[in-house]
Amino acid sequence: MLRLACRLRVKVAMDRSRVANRVRKLMDVCGHPNSGVRKARKLLEEGCLPALVEAQVRLLFALYDEYSKVLGELDRLIFREAKRLYGREYELLQSVPGVGSTSFPAS
Repeated sequence: MLRLACRLRVKVAMDRSRVANRVRKLMDVCGHPNSGVRKARKLLEEGCLPALVEAQVRLLFALYDEYSKVLGELDRLIFREAKRLYGREYELLQSVPGVGSTSFPAS
């Protein structure tokens, strides 16, 4: 289950990256070069995009947000499975500075 979830996470992350690249390309064509997802959202909220482009960007953002939600769910599943299967080893790995959520080894 863990291996399958990890492989699926890689695929979903790649798909989300493709959507982000489509947003960037669409922004370039509209005259807003170097606009990532955040800047494109801001332009969308400000109403600075043509109607047709706005519709496409909204659709891409809906897809991007769904991928982000699925990635979050997969991350939680991977975390639970890793902890269940490799409890002590997982805790040791998470105690390494720069790997775990803490910046210093757990005592």
